[in-house]
Amino acid sequence: EVWTGVEYSVAALLAYTGYVDECVDLVRRVRQRHDGLRRSPWNEVECGDHYARGMASHGVFLALCGFEYHGPKGHLGFAPRIRPDHFRAAFTAAEGWGALAQERSGGKQVSAIEVKWGRLRLNSVALELPDGAVRKVAATLNDAPLAARTDQQGARLVVTLAEEAVLEEGARLEI
Repeated sequence: EVWTGVEYSVAALLAYTGYVDECVDLVRRVRQRHDGLRRSPWNEVECGDHYARGMASHGVFLALCGFEYHGPKGHLGFAPRIRPDHFRAAFTAAEGWGALAQERSGGKQVSAIEVKWGRLRLNSVALELPDGAVRKVAATLNDAPLAARTDQQGARLVVTLAEEAVLEEGARLEI
């Protein structure tokens, strides 16, 4: 019996533990089975039609984004495991959704969080750095400077805003 939900869960675990190539290969094999010729690409049958465990595929997306979110604390984080030098992905939060765009070049990383719908309450943002070295950090909300402090542990940088920021639809936080 095919258990795509379990396969996706294993793939997410592989991504979280650094086995990104193996994760992508496993997902590729699942998608090859559900290619529209042999099995439906919109109904990964497992224990019956439209079984929910196939939704574990969303966990793979979260793992590859290195996504973390804690609504009550107002915390959002990303540590992309694929193409971190040129990364873009959607995210969902308690009161809205948006996108992260991250660019690295010339020893500089710019990470931008844009709210596309709803709102996002933030007190801190965690990011992964390429070489673990921080020389200067600046945060802006809609091009206005924000006061913030930083805490670094290895390649992980946590930027804590001096005051809570509420990003409304269309807002852009850049670090």
